[in-house]
Amino acid sequence: MIHQKTEKPSSTILENKGFQSIASAIREATVRAQRRTSQEKDMTYEVRYGLSQELMRKTRNRDEFLIAISKFISLYNTETAREEEKLAKKLQRPLEREDYRKYKLRYPVTTSDMQKFTQLLDSHPTELAAKMLIAYGSCRLDTFKQEEAHADVIIEDPETEQE
Repeated sequence: MIHQKTEKPSSTILENKGFQSIASAIREATVRAQRRTSQEKDMTYEVRYGLSQELMRKTRNRDEFLIAISKFISLYNTETAREEEKLAKKLQRPLEREDYRKYKLRYPVTTSDMQKFTQLLDSHPTELAAKMLIAYGSCRLDTFKQEEAHADVIIEDPETEQE
């Protein structure tokens, strides 16, 4: 039987701050942007349809994946900065931390996030970390109780009630 020897547990991937920030950017640009558009009628940010598939195609090669994720982060941060600039002009003052939540602004990916994520790729297989990043970026945040998400829905059958 073949046993896979890993230097670090896979859970360290999920705990990496850079991983979390970049996954959050993926979520904001995809599933969160779709929700904003379809349910909140908020067209502030572009929905990046196909981003996950595009990134998934690059996961086998470290350099190709880093090029693809870097391109996305550059576009994401540029779009985020544009919205920050528009709001700061509207408010006629520099933005404060509270403004991000109040006005539903996204948080940019930082240089520290990029550095931590590339260090992660240096210590874990690229394909594993990259695919986990894409999956984590598509996950819903724990904003409601887990039991509510998996609650059984019982639909009464009118025919069985009559018996």
